[in-house]
Amino acid sequence: MAEVFLGMHTTLNRPVAVKILLGHLSEDPELQRRFLAEAQSVAALRHPNIVQVFDFDIADSRPYIVMELLQGMSLAEYLRGLHKLGTTLPLETVARLLDGITAALDYAHDRGIVHRDIKPANVILRQSTAPLRAGIPLPPDVEPVLTDFGIARITGSTSQTMSGTILGTPAYMSPEQVRGEAADARSDNYSLGIMLYEMLAGELPFDPQIDTTASVLYKQVHQTPPPLANTSPAIQMVVGRALDKDRTRRYQRAGDLARDFEAALRPGEATMVSRPSAPTPSPGPAPTPLPSTPAPASRSRRSWWILGGGLAVVLCLAAAVIVRAAGLLAAGPTPGPVSTVSAGPPTEIAPTAPPQAEPTTDTVLLSGTPAGAATLRDASLQLTLSDVPSPPAGFVYAAWLIASDGTTLGLGSQEPAEATLTLSFVDPEGRNLAARFRQVAISLEPSPDPNPNVAGEIVYRGDVPTEMADLLELLDTMTRGQPSSQAIEEGTANQSKVIESHKGFSTDAVQGGNSVGAKQHAEHSINASAGEGSPEFGDWDGNGNAQNPGDDFGLSRYLRLWQVMAEAESASPFLSEQRRDSLSTFATEVAALQALTEDLVSLAQRIASSDTPEEMVPLAEELAAISIEAPSAQMVADAGSLSLNIWIDVYPVR
Repeated sequence: MAEVFLGMHTTLNRPVAVKILLGHLSEDPELQRRFLAEAQSVAALRHPNIVQVFDFDIADSRPYIVMELLQGMSLAEYLRGLHKLGTTLPLETVARLLDGITAALDYAHDRGIVHRDIKPANVILRQSTAPLRAGIPLPPDVEPVLTDFGIARITGSTSQTMSGTILGTPAYMSPEQVRGEAADARSDNYSLGIMLYEMLAGELPFDPQIDTTASVLYKQVHQTPPPLANTSPAIQMVVGRALDKDRTRRYQRAGDLARDFEAALRPGEATMVSRPSAPTPSPGPAPTPLPSTPAPASRSRRSWWILGGGLAVVLCLAAAVIVRAAGLLAAGPTPGPVSTVSAGPPTEIAPTAPPQAEPTTDTVLLSGTPAGAATLRDASLQLTLSDVPSPPAGFVYAAWLIASDGTTLGLGSQEPAEATLTLSFVDPEGRNLAARFRQVAISLEPSPDPNPNVAGEIVYRGDVPTEMADLLELLDTMTRGQPSSQAIEEGTANQSKVIESHKGFSTDAVQGGNSVGAKQHAEHSINASAGEGSPEFGDWDGNGNAQNPGDDFGLSRYLRLWQVMAEAESASPFLSEQRRDSLSTFATEVAALQALTEDLVSLAQRIASSDTPEEMVPLAEELAAISIEAPSAQMVADAGSLSLNIWIDVYPVR
């Protein structure tokens, strides 16, 4: 249906993948509609395990999609290499891949989008530090990226597919798709079950290379796949439920399949999602789809991309994603999902971060000179306190992390050595500690302790600054538990690139007299800076949708988070003058980037609010002169050199 070329963004000197509708199909209005529907569906999605689309349009009567380039290989290619060697994926690797794929599917399904063609060829294994090769074990940081929503449709859409066309791939098609019935999320889950079977068995349950296509389609509806050899009954049960012909008895959410598979690997350690004992009525209507991104007005081919030779399928369907998906493991109440906002400026929007409970101890008591400090980085904590008296006879010191609702996490007990108390802790669940907990505390506990899970008298305590904790909790929610340090660095760099890119699209559109495109991409820059849920996020171009090509957190929040982290550490009395000077220099660098971003956003807002192209021209000239990508990259590099952590001064409780 399409050709893919390697493109080069000549302004930013960055390679992109450009997917163009085949020439002999470009005059077919139905195929053009399907092509743009693919772009609209994918461009509306913001998930680390879903291919990222930068732009789409029609140039010289040929539709195209611009995607950020990603090095890697398809899961299909990797599996073929394994099968030639007579091996299959390790079960732990299968579980890891399922986690990312199902997170992407549930995210899309919750927004009313059904993929309709789930298969290994549409999953890209994002390359990490080393090139991927079939037959070589996958590195632990390789992430699956779900691609090619070419036949995805918004659930409940009244638009019809091409007459006589079956959407999907027969070997992975659900029974209801074969029968011509409407596909829903459970149809994707069936196709995922076929993928799981293939990863475990090394072959398809119904193979089109052995049977005819008609035979494969018949078996999808009427035959049960052969049992998996050398597989535990628990895993067989998971696969069997995923491939149930009755969609009401199938997994209703993809994430339940992944969790049950993980539980099947470790019998007795987890509870599997219960299966209905009898067919249940079909679920109610799917969640109302979020507003999809409308296609911008047609404009001439831009000068900023240069087409090269055709790429392999792995490149055509890939997009670089910055954040990794991880299961969200809650220590306390889990914040609800962040809603997409569709409101024109300058409508006030309620804060996205949930309200926090009052600290468990009166903060007035935390005064005077701190006894030491704790530093948190992702799932690890280091604590050092000085001048700590020996505990009373029969007692020991115990360390805790305390959430806003009073939930505690015990870090272990420790005896002071030469009046110094030190503690190192790594959370076995891998949680972002500062996003989950608001306080570090040291208590006195009897030894032995009859209530080891309950904190006794708190004698030392430190608080995560409220604004920092709110931002970290919001980031943790939006990135599904990605390590905070990585999420902040990568998110800052990526958002800057997105804003810079759409700033360029807007100024290009002004030069071409395309006021609609100029307003649209100006809005993209504004919203990528603001982040969803902020007061500035909104429908700036007045088309009825608030569109955001970046992530939900927004560059402004990333910059503010850098600032409050530097401020918290700078305020501590334990720093050397050299360290304090370095932090001061960094804070100045962040402030300068914040001011530059505000200038860019202000000009983009004025372009989005302009009435005529003539008003836009001088604004576009000013906008073109502002660049934030290079200073943002330098700031992230400087932050890495500083090794900024979450700094918490710890005080005696008097």
